[in-house]
Amino acid sequence: MIFKICNDVSSLGIKAVFLVIFDIDNTTYDVDLEKSISMFYDDFYRTYSLEDLEHDNNIIGYRQLHKKIGLTDESLIASPESLIKVLLKHKTLRPINFIVDTYNYVAIKNRVSIGAHDLNHICGNVRLCFTNGDELFVPLGKKSPQTV
Repeated sequence: MIFKICNDVSSLGIKAVFLVIFDIDNTTYDVDLEKSISMFYDDFYRTYSLEDLEHDNNIIGYRQLHKKIGLTDESLIASPESLIKVLLKHKTLRPINFIVDTYNYVAIKNRVSIGAHDLNHICGNVRLCFTNGDELFVPLGKKSPQTV
């Protein structure tokens, strides 16, 4: 499998890292990690506010990038901003599973967009490119593909 960042994406200064991890058991949860994430969330919602988003350099960078590519729908926000807003509203994030909870924690802590995919369910190569709107994907928790 080949991982690629398309030129139109990299020319904007977007950087990406692909990490492949084999044989992860997503059915168990490390108790110490769960406790660390919970403590981080407790501290985060006590010390960070919605107003802080307006001065957060990473969040500002995502907003500037959206403007640069012509994304004007303000309801479409970068994933770290969305996760932060959910965390501030509910004072925690709903646990999903070890992998998702871990990357949500990393996304909030570092204000980065992050995701995970089971390579056993991906056919072909992986590339980070702009969509043209007719691509198909299977949303988390769904069985049938939908267009982007």
